[in-house]
Amino acid sequence: MLSALQGLSGDAPAWPEIRGPLLELHAVLDEWCEAAEALERLIRGALEAHQPEEKFLYHPPFTRIPPIRSGQTNLVPGYVDRMQSEIHGLWKGRVHWTKQWNPSRRRKAARRGLRNVMRIYCPDVLESFEAAVEGRSAWMEEKRAALILLVENPDASAEEISQASFGLSQTYYAMYVARGRLGEMIREAFPLRGVP
Repeated sequence: MLSALQGLSGDAPAWPEIRGPLLELHAVLDEWCEAAEALERLIRGALEAHQPEEKFLYHPPFTRIPPIRSGQTNLVPGYVDRMQSEIHGLWKGRVHWTKQWNPSRRRKAARRGLRNVMRIYCPDVLESFEAAVEGRSAWMEEKRAALILLVENPDASAEEISQASFGLSQTYYAMYVARGRLGEMIREAFPLRGVP
């Protein structure tokens, strides 16, 4: 698989450069993972606030002024849609703006798009990535309003917060694994010269 990707990027001028879109895809997933980590920390802080006798001394006290509206978590309205839009843009092949109106050139670019290349050369990485993104998207879409109420409600029960934390952890872990697999594939397929 990796030798095929290396050969694709180096010996096949008819196909687009594949390293750039893969790095962009990894960067998008990395940004999403960072936002998911911020949300997990927020929920863990809320859970610790309900269990003061078990708090660790190293954590700052939880305050009910979360960074929900500032974009540091993926609770921000439109965050998931923006991430999915960026991923969808990377899946499709890029077409010069003067050729975008030509349907056959758009289809040709789509056939040479990143998703199709990954479907052929690394289907396991693609499957892991798509499952993680879809799982997180669906879970966040279903639970976003409840999570905002949970975080902003000082009277939320520890059980509610614990259930939310469990769901967040499951979807975050899938994204974390997908990010690791994608990063490993990129490093193996496109090693930096001079780096041991």
